[in-house]
Amino acid sequence: MKSESESSDHQLGPRCYFELEKHVPYLMNRVGFQIADAFEARLGAEGLTLPMWRVLVVLRSGMVRRISDLAEPTSLEPSTLSRLVKAMERTALLKRSRSAEDERSINVSITARGHRAVETMIPIALALENELLGGLKKDEIATFRNLLARLNTIKCAGLEQRVTNANEL
Repeated sequence: MKSESESSDHQLGPRCYFELEKHVPYLMNRVGFQIADAFEARLGAEGLTLPMWRVLVVLRSGMVRRISDLAEPTSLEPSTLSRLVKAMERTALLKRSRSAEDERSINVSITARGHRAVETMIPIALALENELLGGLKKDEIATFRNLLARLNTIKCAGLEQRVTNANEL
């Protein structure tokens, strides 16, 4: 018979079993904060913040052009993103323009200065990732990346609503 710590059945209720040190969101958050803190210190030396980096690297990838499409891949709230984009335009990291297809939409694009900032930071981002993953084998890294990608696309979409619905039962 499985012990409470080995059980894959997570029971909700006032006496449910819970080990913080084994809780996946807690572990992911701890790792994320550690790597973000290390990276943000380096970004600061370049006059950037982590949210600025996210915007620049997404724009560099060509994933989006409209400001309204930046919120999801950067994990930034639209109101925060709007203020950030204006500040980044003032520092010539990106530029905004009206969409030719829809005058209500605003397009954003990375400038030469923004490209230089991203290109400067990419080796640092990769070095930090290598440091983080240095104790893992190549196949473990591949599995880890695949699992994170699956969690991101499958489980996280609509997660907040599913949790709310479960709590209402």
